[in-house]
Amino acid sequence: MKESMSGFIGILLLFLVGSIYAQSPYQSARDSVKDLRLKYQEEKALIRLEKYKSIQNKDSITWLDLSYSKLKKLPEFVFQFKNLESLDLSHNDIKKLDRRINEFTQLHSLNLSDNNFNAHRLILKKNRRIKVVYLSENEMDKIPWRVKRLDSLTEIILTKNRFVELPRRVKKLKNLKILNLSDNPLELKRTPYYDKLGHISKLRLNKCKLSHFPEALLCLNNLEELQLAENQMASLPAFIDQFSQLRQLILYKNKIEVLPEEFYNLIHLQQVDLYYNKIEIIDKKISELENLEILYLSHNKIYSLLNELGELKNLKELYLHHNRLSYLPLTIARLKTLEVLRINDNYFNEFPPSILSLPQLFSLDIANNEIAIIPEEILKLPLQNFYFQQNPIDFDDIKNHHLVQTINKMTEKGAVVNPHSFEKLERP
Repeated sequence: MKESMSGFIGILLLFLVGSIYAQSPYQSARDSVKDLRLKYQEEKALIRLEKYKSIQNKDSITWLDLSYSKLKKLPEFVFQFKNLESLDLSHNDIKKLDRRINEFTQLHSLNLSDNNFNAHRLILKKNRRIKVVYLSENEMDKIPWRVKRLDSLTEIILTKNRFVELPRRVKKLKNLKILNLSDNPLELKRTPYYDKLGHISKLRLNKCKLSHFPEALLCLNNLEELQLAENQMASLPAFIDQFSQLRQLILYKNKIEVLPEEFYNLIHLQQVDLYYNKIEIIDKKISELENLEILYLSHNKIYSLLNELGELKNLKELYLHHNRLSYLPLTIARLKTLEVLRINDNYFNEFPPSILSLPQLFSLDIANNEIAIIPEEILKLPLQNFYFQQNPIDFDDIKNHHLVQTINKMTEKGAVVNPHSFEKLERP
């Protein structure tokens, strides 16, 4: 029995080892590519360092890129650049910053990403000038306590770390407005100190594998920008309208199917990004978002638009491409401030006439539809970009006899037109 068992274990081990070796060439290839990229970056860094050393008028330089330079501390020559405003020290091995960094009286941005330190291993001296600090890719699950010595911070970037909650020490940074925690394994369970984070106005939580809209964020009632792109949310909660100060809401690449009525109560919204979701219908209450300037609705399942869309009097950019649309409401003509319109990759079988009444339109994309006729009146639009490829344009139709001349006139005015050549399309 023992012999048969040991034989079985031996076979199992051989299978596992074989599996590992079967996969190893692919892993080895990935590692090789990664090593090559790193070597390339380090070679470029050496060239940059030598150039910096040879610069004569160092007072004219406001930005230094010392990334990938294998540094453990700041090189002496750096302190000759008295007017630095931005210093990139990412992808090094710096654990302690020289106190002389305070000699850079203009320095406002400091990048310490990927320096292999955790919350206890970064040494910072007090500084009241640095406003932006990058601490990405450092395996941190909390902010180094010494960061509070940078008491003028307005923005902190903590992407690609190990945070599961909003950092507790942010409450000490009273000037902080922008908090970026994208690409962290967030859970966001409401805790008492969240109530002290009301000074945050821009919160970025992209790529955090969030399956639902975090209720814990409700106490951040001064948010003007909220980014939740590339998560896994299937819906928005009814309490979304509690974020009454929102100007920008980014929900790109989630799984949202329906927008709740409360969403349309966010009357201060200026930009909404709903790219790559599963939305079919936009409610008529869209008209209540009267401050909206940019609306991204592309890559959804929208098959119809209501007349109320034409009441967005401040709308400048409208992205509707890659949906199921076959017409635009005539009220689109009321969008007198509209500058960009993309309706490509839909099911339009004729050129929407409402477009011809848009006096500010400089970019139009109608590509990849079923449009056969392009009206001559299009020349009256102030277009700088016009794309109409992948449509069954009928050049034999008398309504299209103007087309070659019209497109030539557009290009003469400096417009970018695609297709830009009619050599193969002109009628015999």
